[in-house]
Amino acid sequence: MAESMRGMKRTCRCAELSEKNIGEEVTMMGWVQKQRNKGGIIFVDMRDRSGILQVIFEDGEINEADFAKAEKLRSEFVIAVKGKVTARSGAVNENLATGAIELRAEELRVLSESDTPPFPIEADSKTKEELRLKYRYLDLRRPDLQRNLIMRSKVATLIRQFLADEGFLEIETPMLTKSTPEGARDYLVPSRVHPGTFYALPQSPQLFKQLLMCSGYDRYFQLARCFRDEDLRADRQPEFTQVDMELSFVDEDDVMDVNERLLQKLFKEILDAYYVSEGYLSVFDPMPICLFFGDCPIFLPQTAIITASAQTLRSEPSSSRLSGNREPHPPSRPNRHTSWRLPSATLRWKGNRETDHLSPNHVRRTGIRRKGASACQ
Repeated sequence: MAESMRGMKRTCRCAELSEKNIGEEVTMMGWVQKQRNKGGIIFVDMRDRSGILQVIFEDGEINEADFAKAEKLRSEFVIAVKGKVTARSGAVNENLATGAIELRAEELRVLSESDTPPFPIEADSKTKEELRLKYRYLDLRRPDLQRNLIMRSKVATLIRQFLADEGFLEIETPMLTKSTPEGARDYLVPSRVHPGTFYALPQSPQLFKQLLMCSGYDRYFQLARCFRDEDLRADRQPEFTQVDMELSFVDEDDVMDVNERLLQKLFKEILDAYYVSEGYLSVFDPMPICLFFGDCPIFLPQTAIITASAQTLRSEPSSSRLSGNREPHPPSRPNRHTSWRLPSATLRWKGNRETDHLSPNHVRRTGIRRKGASACQ
């Protein structure tokens, strides 16, 4: 029987507790990840979007009715627990943010019971996609999907903060509009008020942002929803979100400067990675990019996807792993799948009809900068 949470107010999320909170009385709420009954003492892993917290129900510390409820807890029950934060009596779990503490329960309420889930609520699930989509509300509880959505929210917040500081105005544009020539077919919405006529969902806010520039809003942006009726591709679906912006009284260097600094901020704040570009090349060249994930540099020209092995890159001294020497020398006209080898990693060029004329030498001209290292060419 589900109980009311009236009179209980959540103190914080599970993983927001730390050793600083030892000795405090707190009220926590979340989902049961798993329960282990050791006879006289019950261990429960309580989960929310922030992580997992171990809760201990010990006979004698909690009343008999609540202990009996704790014995019946199963995966995905929603519970509210009031108790005291203590240091772990057993070994510290280094894999958890709360691995050094536990919650000694004094009161338990079962807010919602649950049937046995059709698949485990865990990261990297091997469950078939059809079943996960059927129970999407369960699938979205998985930690990896929650991390993705949380990261997306952080990216959107940082984009808005950065562009607002740069003098941009976030302006929404209409969703129901007139069909205009674009790169794909339109999605049409019939009009009830005007029978026989249709609205088109926007493929991009192109006309509206040009109108805004003419109206004097010299820096505009929005996280725009776009709709395109076209065949599915790896990086495209019928509806998607793009960071849409327009600037007045600028040249191409101003536009690239704003976007480069935006990417630098995003990679540093979200991934703790360094985004590096050494100057601008000609209009016909891709802008070279280098990301640093720890000690591993990953080159990302706009018209090529180049991957490197983090293991081998870390094993080589910096003078060799950042060298421009290649064995053998790459061809000047790469094919669609041409690869060459650095001393410590294999790089792969993936060109296309528009980029086959471009040389991999663009990568060699990429500047690399990171803390404690000088620029290398």
